Amino acid sequence: MGHIEFKRKEDPLLIRKSVLEMIYVLRESLISLNDEELSRVTINGKPFWHIINGPLADALTHVGQINSFRRIAGNPTPKARVFLGAPPKG
Repeated sequence: MGHIEFKRKEDPLLIRKSVLEMIYVLRESLISLNDEELSRVTINGKPFWHIINGPLADALTHVGQINSFRRIAGNPTPKARVFLGAPPKG
């Protein structure tokens, strides 16, 4: 996988679009790898699987907690599609 540069944007919609583009590029890159190639992928010197099993799993847990706490407080996120990264519809 080659290095891909994404420039920071200030507009939240542009930031979201950029993040989704990065995820898409990463997905396409990872799909193209066989098991041996994937086992050699590192991020900041750590095996790729540590990134998936650590911080990403933690982030997904916290998204669920936030949504649960909002529901308990009587203030649910209206029609949020968390796994799609889609904001509530206006």
